[in-house]
Amino acid sequence: MSASTVRILIVEDDELQRELLRSILELAEYEVLEAEDGTMALEMARSERPDLIVTDNYMPGLDGLGLIEAVRKDPELRRIPVVLLTAGDEDAARKRGRTRGLDHFVQKPVIADDLLGLLRSALGSGPGP
Repeated sequence: MSASTVRILIVEDDELQRELLRSILELAEYEVLEAEDGTMALEMARSERPDLIVTDNYMPGLDGLGLIEAVRKDPELRRIPVVLLTAGDEDAARKRGRTRGLDHFVQKPVIADDLLGLLRSALGSGPGP
């Protein structure tokens, strides 16, 4: 699967962080969808069927962990890999995420090469586009 055929949904309430993530992914030739919160993301995931979801953890309303839980409960979405971004306590977020079906975890600040490597792994496409 080439990067240009992969659709990634970014879920981030901070506009600057969302722009940064979009830039990283677009430079790697991924198709990018964007949502500002978990509720919007869940609706987009149902209508757009992304190949992968990258979500911030701390957002108003439906947060990243709540989004993961909702995705895993939906029979149509449950197989979509989810990457959780957080600036908070890494161990606590990983534990809570794993109980909700988290696939991968990235600590902020995001390092582009690390994120892209993790996404390739999550998508099952190996080490490079």
